[in-house]
Amino acid sequence: MSMEDTVSKANQELACERYGLATEELSFAGGMENAVYSYQKGGKTVFLRFGHSSHMTFDLVTAEIDWVVYLLDKNVPAVKPVKSENGIYVERIGMGKDSYNVVAFEKAEGEQLDFGNPKSWNDAVVRNWGRTIGRMHSASKDYKPKSARRYEFRPELDLSLIRREDKKVREKISDLFRRMHELPKGRDEYGLVHSDIHVGNFFVKGDRISAILDFDRACYKWFISEIAIALYYPLYVTTLRNNADEQRDFASKSRR
Repeated sequence: MSMEDTVSKANQELACERYGLATEELSFAGGMENAVYSYQKGGKTVFLRFGHSSHMTFDLVTAEIDWVVYLLDKNVPAVKPVKSENGIYVERIGMGKDSYNVVAFEKAEGEQLDFGNPKSWNDAVVRNWGRTIGRMHSASKDYKPKSARRYEFRPELDLSLIRREDKKVREKISDLFRRMHELPKGRDEYGLVHSDIHVGNFFVKGDRISAILDFDRACYKWFISEIAIALYYPLYVTTLRNNADEQRDFASKSRR
């Protein structure tokens, strides 16, 4: 079953009522953990995101959008949420196993980088990527949730995934987890982060980051993890993954 087929026509109709639309105005745009549809309103493209309640609760989605609105107020470039006809950012539709949390966002200005080709990303964009992450973390230090709160990242070690004969691997991973749990959680080290800022999750306009997208994985975590995630994708998922020299060169440029 495709993502498009997971949202029933009845629930699409309910969502359209809340946002002042006709069902035929919706066009499926894609999605992985959420189903996303697009529509035109007031000369703008708007995206309607359906998130099943089993994926994220209503409170978690509300906390996500509250933080996005806060970041926008602090001049951090982020995708802009759109209120429903009821004047709220998150609509709950359906019941029980067929329940969804629905939010709408304006289409961001700019365009995405070529995810698979880090060599096409110019140095100015990479620097602004880092600066934008820094601005977001700086703003996050003073953030106080309105009511609902995002979850805290709690990694758990599962040694059953590693063969017993690989003793050194098991020891090293166990030590890494122990050291991670001992990391400080002060105001300057730990807070609410996006948790998935790869190049597929932001738009650029010229050399600047015009909007951060997809805050679905936002959680409380060490700020440094955001840098680790940003580096992980180009170093180990893209064309750089098979060339150690190119990996080192990219990581070196990212520190400048």
